[in-house]
Amino acid sequence: MEVRFPVTLENGVIIHEDNEPFEFENEQRFNGHDADGNRITNIVGFDGEYLLKWCPHCEQILPSIDFGPEGRPSSDPKLRRDQSWCLVCRARE
Repeated sequence: MEVRFPVTLENGVIIHEDNEPFEFENEQRFNGHDADGNRITNIVGFDGEYLLKWCPHCEQILPSIDFGPEGRPSSDPKLRRDQSWCLVCRARE
């Protein structure tokens, strides 16, 4: 899903588009919301351009764009939610 920065995570970390690349220690994953209020899950870091997400199906860490640009509808019709599985895993199923 195309993410609008800043992204606020449930652990209080705020990721801005000008942050240096990083990954959380000990394979930690966090959920959060982007600037538009869209839900983002399984965040493990930031590569300087995209959030890094963990795919629970293939267990790879990939840029958020590899999970699809549109996301999926949430319970609020104005908001979107990211996909949990990456595009490759969803194509295989």
